[in-house]
Amino acid sequence: MVNILHSLTFDVQQKQVVAVVGPSGSGKSTLLGLLAGLDKPTSGSIFLNGHEITSWSEYQLAHFRRRHIGYIFQAFHLIPTFTALENVALPLELSGEPMAVERAQQLLKSVGLQDRHGHYPAQLSGGEQQRIAVARAFACRPPILLADEPTGNLDSATGQLVIDLLLKLHRDHGSTLVLVTHDPNLAKRTDRIITLHDGAIASDKLIGF
Repeated sequence: MVNILHSLTFDVQQKQVVAVVGPSGSGKSTLLGLLAGLDKPTSGSIFLNGHEITSWSEYQLAHFRRRHIGYIFQAFHLIPTFTALENVALPLELSGEPMAVERAQQLLKSVGLQDRHGHYPAQLSGGEQQRIAVARAFACRPPILLADEPTGNLDSATGQLVIDLLLKLHRDHGSTLVLVTHDPNLAKRTDRIITLHDGAIASDKLIGF
């Protein structure tokens, strides 16, 4: 067995924007997966919104994620057979949102893709796909948003547009945002930078302090 993370302890304040940085293999994506309940730690505890999720079943975790966590993947992970509108509406429909389509339309408009409702992922650029992924993550108004290298598959200009959008939606919705990034310019735009090295916290700094 390989131990990826070692004795990590930290708290994230409500509505804070936190960047997790560090070299490849330092455990950044593993940490994000643990926070989302996608992976289970071999020891220790994880608390989200006052809930200790470590021992929960997959059903409990899935139900919690649907209502409390939005997740943005580096590789977009849109459903290829769904249109842009259907991709954004899906989590709303699963949550029983009575106005799922109308809410999805508003979200697509908020990310500047109101004219791409009927397009499939293969018909969209990488930047457009990531904007749809951002809209989907915000669909159920989650109090916690996790983003794993949200600009990793984008060129610098498109990545900048996606980050501007992500931070704007964070401000508008008041969600707590934890993102993994290799981009130092993006990290500097957050409230706090946690640096991982060899699976441990090497530094934890508030921006401007």
